[in-house]
Amino acid sequence: MIHKTRLRHSLRGGVAMALVGAMVLSQPQVVEATRSVSDIQQEQNNLDQEIGSLGADLEAVVASIASLQVEIEQKQQEIAEAEVALQEAQAAVDKQYADMKLRIQFMYENGDKGVLEILLESGSISDFLNRLEYVNAVHSYDRDLLDSYEAIKQEVESMKLGLEEEKKNLVSAESQLESQKAELDSLLASKKMKKADLDKELKQAQEEARRQQQAQQQNNNGGGGSTGTSENLNPPNISNISGASVVAYANQFVGGPYVWGGNSLTNGCDCSGFVHLVYRDFGISVPRYSGAFASIGQEVSYNNMQPGDIIVYQPKAGIGHVAIYAGNGCIVEAQSSAAGITNNRAANCRPIWTIRRVL
Repeated sequence: MIHKTRLRHSLRGGVAMALVGAMVLSQPQVVEATRSVSDIQQEQNNLDQEIGSLGADLEAVVASIASLQVEIEQKQQEIAEAEVALQEAQAAVDKQYADMKLRIQFMYENGDKGVLEILLESGSISDFLNRLEYVNAVHSYDRDLLDSYEAIKQEVESMKLGLEEEKKNLVSAESQLESQKAELDSLLASKKMKKADLDKELKQAQEEARRQQQAQQQNNNGGGGSTGTSENLNPPNISNISGASVVAYANQFVGGPYVWGGNSLTNGCDCSGFVHLVYRDFGISVPRYSGAFASIGQEVSYNNMQPGDIIVYQPKAGIGHVAIYAGNGCIVEAQSSAAGITNNRAANCRPIWTIRRVL
């Protein structure tokens, strides 16, 4: 009996250990795979497009809010003017009413008589009619003038109410736009955080690829050393479009206006809009937001710049800048509202963040 009990306990223990072992073996093994540089760059490009689109939407919302604020200020001014006009109309009504009471009081205190007395005192029927007509004319004049002032007062009151309703609608629209702006700000911040994570991942992937390349070169050279290319980046062109043709096309718009948020090469655009529109006309999609240019295409060293490369400058006071390298040390760009579109500044006119090649 004791042996059977021990056997049952032993069997239960064995089954339990087997189940535990099976559960351990069945747990999914988490393996952190390192993505390729090209995969990360592709996701970065997609994310840059999203950030650029969100940035353009945000700029449009901010511009709409500014426009609404101007309209609200105008409506407030019109309401203030209507209030003054209403006070003036009320004062005119009050004055006319007071004058009318004074005239009536004067006429009665100075012997203004009834129709019978006027008839008895009149020298003739003509005199009677003249006196009666005068009394009626005075009363009609006062009544008409008072009615006129009252009508003006009502009109001004109605206009003021209409203006206040318009202002209320504008304030409501502004509130809705502010909500949209808050949502866009939050979404844009989230995308930028994701972009920062991708930048970090890309850097790690590039370092890993560089280590693998160096190891391969060492194997090929029998263990000899090799130098990295991080300071001498000059990637090959990936399209049949020449940088010279891009620069020649961009130079056609030199002298045109700079318009912040603008999207026209002839009627005006800002720096990122200029680069975006020039490359768009060559069938190449680049971002619309200056900060998003930092990771597109392939990185190029300063000494290896070619016409058509895109120079991304370090932000100044939170504002970025991009330009197209035109050759001979110069850039073509939508420079500023004061200078417009120019092609005479040096490529190193301000600190450079990175140089990108998309051709």
